[in-house]
Amino acid sequence: MIRILHTADWHLGQTFFGYDRAEEHKAFLDWLAEEIRQNEIDALVIAGDVFDVSNPSAASQRIYYEFIYRVTAENPKLPVIMTLRRVWKLLCLCCRRCGRKSEG
Repeated sequence: MIRILHTADWHLGQTFFGYDRAEEHKAFLDWLAEEIRQNEIDALVIAGDVFDVSNPSAASQRIYYEFIYRVTAENPKLPVIMTLRRVWKLLCLCCRRCGRKSEG
């Protein structure tokens, strides 16, 4: 049996009426890393908006990349599959510029 953990819409960097939610986001990612380890997850799917804005702060990016580094170091065979709308648009634009046809 393959165990896939599907997550979506993390919205890292989001504030709530001026309240910085970075500690909440870090707690979520700590929980997620532990769930992956304890449940021997075979693949992590990240869909939707990882960041709350299209131009995330350096602090938000650090939280994200530290999580990706940690979870892949702790689970070396874990594929992280991202289905992000903004990333797909960037890939499609790249394909149009270089003349390749996008797949999908």
